[in-house]
Amino acid sequence: MEAPSWLAQQLRLTAFTYDTSVGDHTAWWHVVTGESPAETATKLKEHQFFAAGETGKGKLLLNRSLPRVDWLYGPTEREHDPPLILPSTGPFREELRFFSDLMHKWLDVSPPVYRLALGGLLYLPAESREDGYTHLKRYLPALTIDPIGSSDLLYQINRPRRSGSKEGLEINRLSKWSVISLIRARLTVGPELLASSDVTRLEFGGRLELDVNSSIAEKGDIREMNALATHELHSLLDELAVFSQEIAREGDVP
Repeated sequence: MEAPSWLAQQLRLTAFTYDTSVGDHTAWWHVVTGESPAETATKLKEHQFFAAGETGKGKLLLNRSLPRVDWLYGPTEREHDPPLILPSTGPFREELRFFSDLMHKWLDVSPPVYRLALGGLLYLPAESREDGYTHLKRYLPALTIDPIGSSDLLYQINRPRRSGSKEGLEINRLSKWSVISLIRARLTVGPELLASSDVTRLEFGGRLELDVNSSIAEKGDIREMNALATHELHSLLDELAVFSQEIAREGDVP
């Protein structure tokens, strides 16, 4: 039986910068989407800026909070959506390509960045708990998983590699694997505030959390990190995306 494809629940780009200016960054949004955000908020005292709006198949969020910039892309919540275990924007590979294209536009205008991280929250539809473990064991060759007798699996590992785009840079390849179940119930409250519930759906899925990022200096001092040139950032983002796709495709491999 062929395993289903990973679906993207959330994608994230995090950039760490020395730049301490926090103001209205609406211009970034225009560059990335070509439109204006649906909502913005600026908190100068807290050094924060927030923007949000719909783009592609979902919703894009921008959060600027020193010393980092976070871009997040995920499904748009709609009242009449069908009840899915974890709403997604679509297949991971396609959505990562779309999100990466947006982020390349931002890197052309970003402040100086010394560290970059690409994150993802993915899920794999399953018919049952056993089915979820059967799918997951294909991605975890180092583990012995009994689909029938296994439960509560939580496996996290970092498989760092040397960067191929920048000499001397190490890339952390963090992945966290699990099987989740979700019970959907209809809650009814009576006149005497007595509640009863009827289970409407019991759903399962494999979950993969990704955090692929460029490491800090070996001595752990960010002051030793130099800002990356624009062309280096573009190459690094592409490399992080390739590593993310490899993990989702091949599983936990060195």
